[in-house]
Amino acid sequence: MTVVKGKAYYDMPEYKDIPDMFSQSVRMYKDQYVVTYRNNPQDEPIDITYLEMSNHVNALCQIWSDLDLTNKRVAILGANSYQWIISYFAAATCQNLVIPLDNLLKIDEIVSLLERSESDILCVDLMTFLKFTEIDDFDLFNNFHLIQVMNKQQANSKSLEKFEALKEKIETQIDNCQIIYSEDLIEQGKILADQKKPIIYEKQDPETPTVLIFTSGTTDMAKGVLLTQKALVTDVSLLHGIVYFPEKLRSLSLLPLNHTFESTCGMLAVISLGGHIHIYDGLRYVQKNLQEYQIQMLIAVPAIFESFYNRIQQQIKKQNKEKTVKFALSLSRFLLKFGIDIRRKLFKDILEGIGNLELAIVGAAAMKKEQLEFFNDIGIRILEGYGLTETAPVCIANNDFVYAPGTIGQPLPKIEAKVDTDVPGEPGELMIRGPIVMTGYYKNEQATKEVLSADGWFRTGDLATLDPKTNYFTITGRKKSMIVLDNGKKIFPEEIENLIRVQGHAIIKDMMVFNQKAQNDQMILSIKFVLNKIDDSLPSDEEIREFLDELISEINSKIPNFKRIKSYFYSYRDMISTSTLKVKREEERKRIENIKKKLELRWDEINRRNIDTFEAQLS
Repeated sequence: MTVVKGKAYYDMPEYKDIPDMFSQSVRMYKDQYVVTYRNNPQDEPIDITYLEMSNHVNALCQIWSDLDLTNKRVAILGANSYQWIISYFAAATCQNLVIPLDNLLKIDEIVSLLERSESDILCVDLMTFLKFTEIDDFDLFNNFHLIQVMNKQQANSKSLEKFEALKEKIETQIDNCQIIYSEDLIEQGKILADQKKPIIYEKQDPETPTVLIFTSGTTDMAKGVLLTQKALVTDVSLLHGIVYFPEKLRSLSLLPLNHTFESTCGMLAVISLGGHIHIYDGLRYVQKNLQEYQIQMLIAVPAIFESFYNRIQQQIKKQNKEKTVKFALSLSRFLLKFGIDIRRKLFKDILEGIGNLELAIVGAAAMKKEQLEFFNDIGIRILEGYGLTETAPVCIANNDFVYAPGTIGQPLPKIEAKVDTDVPGEPGELMIRGPIVMTGYYKNEQATKEVLSADGWFRTGDLATLDPKTNYFTITGRKKSMIVLDNGKKIFPEEIENLIRVQGHAIIKDMMVFNQKAQNDQMILSIKFVLNKIDDSLPSDEEIREFLDELISEINSKIPNFKRIKSYFYSYRDMISTSTLKVKREEERKRIENIKKKLELRWDEINRRNIDTFEAQLS
């Protein structure tokens, strides 16, 4: 097996841990803005400087110390917010175990993770906290010493009334749990700081795991990934080594901060640069936020840029500028061959529509090659990368010197990667080794042993190929999603899905290849399409079937007989997915089987049909 080692192209800073990284930035950029946010979309934005943020973090540490709550376990549960960020940095500074949780989970899942993590402090949005009105048993709160309620300004009077009722109910039943607004804690902490009260905590070794992140959960039991602060700040440092970031970088935070992709790349990395984080006002305001803040960098999943791409293409078509744009693209590519770059001038009007964006780091799924090339052609660097929570997360990526659309590029500096196969160019499991790899899974020694070798190699569970000439890696599928046919032949759904994605049909929003039972218990390969509404109109069922019939026929002609799609159906409803828009394949497959079972449908009765019409019968 060929082992590929990453290479640095720029100087990389050194950080011991998160507080060290933050203090370096505060010293260098203290009077610059670090975060801008709104409490509500209609409000005026609030700007926070590095020094102000440092004081707020210090105030939280002061009050936690006074309450004897340092070196505890802090769960953070809420949407992206300034208070989320300072709670994270305070927990990291006081050497607490930081436990970011997904606030979009159902309440029973939240309760389960809080119990599994044995959290002592809960930092929670007021609106998210109201989910606890759904539970009858408040024994969970016996474990908490403090509930720090964030973002009360985002709640209306009715929600505040519900909160006060819930607070009283919990405090009546639970003796030792304090429920206090985050703002009040900060004010109390400032008073202690003015009194020169010391912050008492035990400094942890940077190699000790102090961050616990539960995977997004495509299974019933999400694994808890244990990361060190050293792993996280090392990943930040390695990004400095492969990408040139604009000075005083303006970024937009829209992916969930409880995921390492956003917290490492969109929060820690931006702060390490002296950058300025703008917290988005919600999905409907993304374009507005990009424009008003003149955002330069975005951490995103492919679906975000697919939305931009479709909107731009519709606008070009609406204005009858197809020929003009086509000519401009050809001219731009021609001039680039001679080192003349006029892309941002040529496509100024298009770029202004998305805030003059310069750079994006995209992950979590493969982006369509033609879309990557289009954005590059108009002057936006989109660097597609690869990573997992277990690798803090980015371990392989395209960069300023390694750029190959359709691949995930090469390993970051100090990172080694290989494909577990003895046949060069053939798919195998992707393996990673380096200082960013997790220490293990929380309270799950067996699962840790299954993925971490004695010599430090981490098995990702993803299948990849390695181009022996370029040392570029390409993801071909997920090991767990592999379909094994009765004859022993193996099919990787992502391989077939990507054949369709690269064609860039605007009407196709998403898809999932899966196996379903037909007659005589025979399994047949099927595909579910999720369709877009084009120009707010719907084609007729006959037009859709005609289009999809032709598409399936074309795809089947390109692949071996045993991989061919035998049936399909379509929907306008999103599939079950994680908060980073990865389809939960097993849950979605169960959803389909449940519809068939309850309505007593055979596979051929939903073939080539709109499954929404069947699902509507169950509601």
